[in-house]
Amino acid sequence: MTPPHSASKPAAFSLFEWIGRGARNFFDFAFKAMEAYDALPLEPKYRIKKYFQMVLVQGGHRETADILLRDETELAKVLANRGWWVLERDITGPIQRDILRLAQKDGPGEIDTYFCKLFSENNYALLDTKVQSWLANNYMAERKEIVLDCLWAHKQQRYTLTIPSLLSLFDGLTRGSVRRSKQGNNLQGKRAGSIRVKQFADTYRRKEPSLWSSGFRRVINEFVFESFKFDSQVPRTSLNRHGILHGEIAHFGTESNSLKLFLMIDTVQNFIQACERDSLARRSLAPGSKQK
Repeated sequence: MTPPHSASKPAAFSLFEWIGRGARNFFDFAFKAMEAYDALPLEPKYRIKKYFQMVLVQGGHRETADILLRDETELAKVLANRGWWVLERDITGPIQRDILRLAQKDGPGEIDTYFCKLFSENNYALLDTKVQSWLANNYMAERKEIVLDCLWAHKQQRYTLTIPSLLSLFDGLTRGSVRRSKQGNNLQGKRAGSIRVKQFADTYRRKEPSLWSSGFRRVINEFVFESFKFDSQVPRTSLNRHGILHGEIAHFGTESNSLKLFLMIDTVQNFIQACERDSLARRSLAPGSKQK
């Protein structure tokens, strides 16, 4: 004779199976969500973390708040010490971990080599995308032939050709941006160009999060546009604008120097586009403006 309680066993088993399946689905979803978040660039993740950091500080949890951006802060330090800055649109979680791991090795050029490999993958697909986006800028569109020649020469490893041209493009792009603002209206003389570039770096530092803007300004002021005493100075880096364009530095043609200039121009280009969008939005919201 079948015990009376035996009929309830299948129902109980099905309930536990349902609970287990639900738990697996939940953890699968959570894992995929974490993977997707980790694959995001630093820029959106930084803004999310800054919000939670502010909430924690207001709640009196300062030490916990500092932990949220500990790895990002270390990343910025590592890159700045090696003449780079935080590429907030390109560095994802896996890339950040790779860079911090390489920094522990502290081998010469480890991070330079890593970035060069990253931006040359798939026949320079990432660099191609960036350069094509520049052509939406009138200044760059007028110099399309120079821009595309630089990209071609970089792919052909002719860095002594790319670097002087990219330095000139960077000069013109940043000077034009400052000249259009009130900040650079009264600058004259032979050093006005360099001053405008440094003014641009200062403006970028004020308006963008310090995680990446402070490193970018440091690269401008302490490396690429560092003051150069001709005939009496050995520059701290071969990527010194004054030394290269005035013929004082001969051995500057490296892949990492060329790549840095592409990425510097890209940083400036993105910032200019963001400022133009903000300006357009403010004008559209101003009293008396025509809105569609």
